[in-house]
Parts: sequence; C-alpha cells; structure tokens
Amino acid sequence: MKLFRKNHDRIRAVMTDIDGTLVDIESAAIPDEAVTALKKLRKKGIKTYICTGRNRAEIDSGIRSIGWDGMVLINGRLALDENGEVIWNQPIRPDQISGLLEMIRTDYFPVCFVCADQIFLNNRDGSVEQLGVEPSLEEGQMDPRIASFDEIDGLDVYSLAVYAGSERDESFKALFDCTNIERLTEGVLSVDPDYNGKIDGARALLKNDSIPRTALLYLGDGEHDLRMIEYSGFSAAMPESPEKVRQAADFVTDKPAQGGFVNALRHFKI
Repeated sequence: MKLFRKNHDRIRAVMTDIDGTLVDIESAAIPDEAVTALKKLRKKGIKTYICTGRNRAEIDSGIRSIGWDGMVLINGRLALDENGEVIWNQPIRPDQISGLLEMIRTDYFPVCFVCADQIFLNNRDGSVEQLGVEPSLEEGQMDPRIASFDEIDGLDVYSLAVYAGSERDESFKALFDCTNIERLTEGVLSVDPDYNGKIDGARALLKNDSIPRTALLYLGDGEHDLRMIEYSGFSAAMPESPEKVRQAADFVTDKPAQGGFVNALRHFKI
C-alpha cells in the first residue's frame, strides 16, 4: 500500500493512457471488453478519464463515443471537463513563440508546432525530409499542415519539434529559459513548457470533480506515465512498460489485446 493511501480509500475514478494501454499498438484498436468495462464504470458512478500525449483533434470519434468525464491531453498541458470545456491550459509562453518565429525569419529552419486542434509545420520545402526526421505519423495522428507565421503567432502552442542541428542549442536555451529542452537526435530538438507532466492536468480534473488522488486508479505504459503512477492512490502498468514503471505500479497487468485493461479493473475489484 502506498504510504499516502488509507485503508478505507476506495477507487472513485479511473484514468488511462491511450496508446499502448487502452489501445493495442498492433491492431490500433480498443478491445470491445475494455469499451464495455468503461461504460459500466460510469454507470456505477466511477469517473473515467483519458490521459494522453495526443492533442484534442487526435481523439477520434471511436474514442470519444465511449463517453468520458474528462481528458488530460498533450501530456498534461491541456485538460477538458466532460463538456469539453478547458479547465487547465499551459501553453508555451507567447513571447517565446514570437521569438522563435523571429529566429526562423532571420535564418530559416523547420519547426513542428503542436496546438490543441492541429499540428502545423512552418514550411514543407524538402528540408525536413533531407534531415531524415520528418514527423512519423502513427495511427490516429494527423498530417501536419503548412501554416504561415501570421497563423501561428498568437495561437496556444503546447509543444515544439525543432528540426535543427546542435549548433543552435545555446540560442534555443536562451530563448526558452523556462522550458524543458531535450535533443532527441542530432537533427531534432524537443521543446516543452516547464511543467510537471501529466500530473498538472490530472490534478485539475480531480479538483474539478472533488476526487482525492488517493481514490484514483491510473493505468499507463510509458515513462511519461511514471509520475502519474507514483501520484495515484492505485496504479497498473503494462507488461512491456520500462522496468522502473513496472516497479512503481501496484499491479502489472497484461497487454491490451490480452485483456490488460479489464484484468486490471478485476484486480482492484471494480
């Protein structure tokens, strides 16, 4: 039992990652039994939430149709209540986006801008493809569309993929002084707001519904889920999760296609 959890705590909400947890990676589908289980949870009065790295537009109709009491999107940077109203919003600062656009105007390089409902690329002139790092699109992801500087400036931007070499790193660090900057490869730099990850959005949803974290069951499979697994009163990890994620979880379930989601619910007797 986690130290902060009391013996009388019961699960009042279930929050799940999508890709690799609820959705089977190979089939890109949600098992029918998981859909049925989610609907039964809501009938019992147990809240159900999505917690994902996807943006709002990447939550397709099949996932939406299940019915949810809230969504944590873009790894905690945006949270919506059951009516789709924004209750938590943490974009990159507008002055930093304006500064980045000025850098691009002065000395062009490609950038992928992740917004709430779209992913934009400032140009598709072949330079991204030449780097060999064009955004790879998985099932459910959208093809970035080209947008002008005027379209991008003023939008809420939550994450950036900068396609530039390490010689630009110091300039980016100076501009994005309050963000997490990580070089993924020699040609790709990831820029995210300074934030606590999925916990920020999850905390906003739980507060909105007056549910303590000790009454939350969280299911996830990746390193982005580790802090949520540690934060939640109850937690389950997938069998192919990194070792530190499995060790932090209360229970390691099966793969999505093997009934992992439902087996976790059974383990916690809900």
